[in-house]
Amino acid sequence: MNKHSVNQKILTSIAVFYNFGLSIIAILWLMTNKMDGSKQWLFGAKSCDPKYPQMLLFSFFFAGMLGGTIYGLRSVYLKLAEAYNPNNPDGTDPTKIFNIDVWLYWYLYRPFQSGIIAVIIFALFKEGILILQVGKTEQHSSIFFQLGLGFLIGFGSSSVFDKIKEVTEVIFAKKDNEKPEEVKPK
Repeated sequence: MNKHSVNQKILTSIAVFYNFGLSIIAILWLMTNKMDGSKQWLFGAKSCDPKYPQMLLFSFFFAGMLGGTIYGLRSVYLKLAEAYNPNNPDGTDPTKIFNIDVWLYWYLYRPFQSGIIAVIIFALFKEGILILQVGKTEQHSSIFFQLGLGFLIGFGSSSVFDKIKEVTEVIFAKKDNEKPEEVKPK
């Protein structure tokens, strides 16, 4: 049975520590006052107000990023567990089950993709383009609801992209009676 090379182990460690580090930064931003200096540098005196619009966007970004990092870390350990399962009946090469050379950029990009998509979805909800039919409307303004939603969006960003595609197809669909313009040859 082939095992991962030293280089692949190093790349896997980089992906894990990178995602873990971003998780710590997101947790510090969202759940402690350890990042208050950074918040004051970015926003000035209003940094302590969680309802301040830019602060809310950053919080949504970090909640989405936290969801993305948790998803990425979970993905690593599930794939490694599958690759090195001692009860592997067919003896599949572990490097074929988990190939960090192929997935490294995904592990590096996913947290930021998750944070950005959380902010975009938040904006679409705030402007009424997307409507959320969960819980009572009063609960939607709760910071805990919003951060929980940001986490879920980040964790499930692949599913969110599928939903965004559906929404854009509905919004930008041509009417049935619209015919495409004919291009006449010259």
